[in-house]
Amino acid sequence: MPNTYCDRAYEEVMTWTEETTIAYAPNKKSGKSFERYGKYMKGRTVGEALDLGSLGLDLLFDFEKGLLWSTGGPKRAKPPDVQGMAKEELKKLCKTDLMLGKMYAKWKMWKTTFQALEENGMTRHDLKEL
Repeated sequence: MPNTYCDRAYEEVMTWTEETTIAYAPNKKSGKSFERYGKYMKGRTVGEALDLGSLGLDLLFDFEKGLLWSTGGPKRAKPPDVQGMAKEELKKLCKTDLMLGKMYAKWKMWKTTFQALEENGMTRHDLKEL
């Protein structure tokens, strides 16, 4: 089953660009997360955080938990829609846009699947048990 985060996290993070400025809360994590967070929390833009080792899911998790927020810079009106985009067009996207676009496409698929399950009286946990 996919990791799911609140809609608010997706709706915010998916509008960020490589140059969106961000800030992180002090590092209170432990174990391997402490080490990774300690590296990528130094990023001042989304692109820098990713270059320093943040994963796309880290952006969602950290935002949802109040450990990460946008402080300015450019945002897009809607997430990059990479579904059906030609390979040549995909190659033109920066690493951040490509990653966020793929994450957004998966989220849309999950939302559609979960809605269909709910309409048929099932949960994703019921589906997992099949």
